Amino acid sequence: MKAFSALTNKLGIDLGSSQVRIFRDDRVVLEESSVAVVDNINGRVLGFGTDALIRYHEEPENHYLAWPVKNGSIADYNIAKSMLRYFYQ
Repeated sequence: MKAFSALTNKLGIDLGSSQVRIFRDDRVVLEESSVAVVDNINGRVLGFGTDALIRYHEEPENHYLAWPVKNGSIADYNIAKSMLRYFYQ
């Protein structure tokens, strides 16, 4: 099996209530806030993580922050899925 171990990509994801961490080969490759910014008018998600916080603080009257993970459980499946897809890319 060791012959194939170099060909596999090992990826670990810690989806927390406040932060998302993605690990590869025992090191953190991404650490971001687990938050999304949502448009007040049409409900579209505009960004995730640090980008979400920046966008929100630029126009707080037009956006709100959503935390897709609350108390260690996924509270909003669609936003959590989109957030993971965004961070993975």
